[in-house]
Formats: sequence, C-alpha cells, structure tokens
Amino acid sequence: MALLINIKLVWWQKNTIRDFENLHSGGQMHLNNLFTMKDLGVAKYYLGLKIARSDKGTAVTQSKYIHNLLHDAGVCQGKSATTPLPIGIKFSTETGRVLPNPKSYRSLIGRVLYLGFTHTDIAHAAQQLSQFM
Repeated sequence: MALLINIKLVWWQKNTIRDFENLHSGGQMHLNNLFTMKDLGVAKYYLGLKIARSDKGTAVTQSKYIHNLLHDAGVCQGKSATTPLPIGIKFSTETGRVLPNPKSYRSLIGRVLYLGFTHTDIAHAAQQLSQFM
C-alpha cells in the first residue's frame, strides 16, 4: 500500500532560504519516522499545473493542460480569439444540431470548467456552455 504525502504543496514565506530548508527537512524527518518515504525532488507538474522556477520566483501555468485539451478536442489548428465567446451571443436548446456523442461534450466542458478556476477570463464562457449538457 502506498500513501502519497506532498509536504511541498504548502508554501511558506521565510526570510532566508536556510530557514525554509530547516523547516522542510525537519518536517520530512518527522514524517520519515512515521512512514517509508521517497523524495521525488522538486515538483515540475502537479494536478495539471506546470511549476516553473527561476531566480525571479515561481510561476504556475496550465500550458500543458491547455495544449492537451485543445489536442483532445481536435482544435489545435484553430484560430485564436480575443474573447472566449462572441459578445452578446445567446444559446438556445431549440437551435443547432444534436451532438452525436454528448458524453465527450460533457467531458470537454468539465475540463474547461476546471481550467476556469485559474483562468477567470473563460469562467463565464465555460459556465454558459455547461448549461447545455
């Protein structure tokens, strides 16, 4: 049985790097006494988030998640837009065509809704589209 504990998920702001390293190693040693652990190193991806570190700081992006989403939806070659939805668009259940595979639409909308948590500019568009599942 394996139990994954991510003690690096919690972000501390310390005055010096040494303070952070002391806090981190102390917590890890305590957990090591309780469980068999393996340090996998610095996280690069976590729950679809890309974690990029540099001397300037840490950036969290979803570029890989977005690329995979576009690829799975078959719109990698599509044109970009300045707004997620055309201004003033109205959706209706009485117009348009019935989708041949509603399950794939629901899955795609679920992934876009997840993306909307970190990209608030698309949250409204995702919510509007989710009403037609």
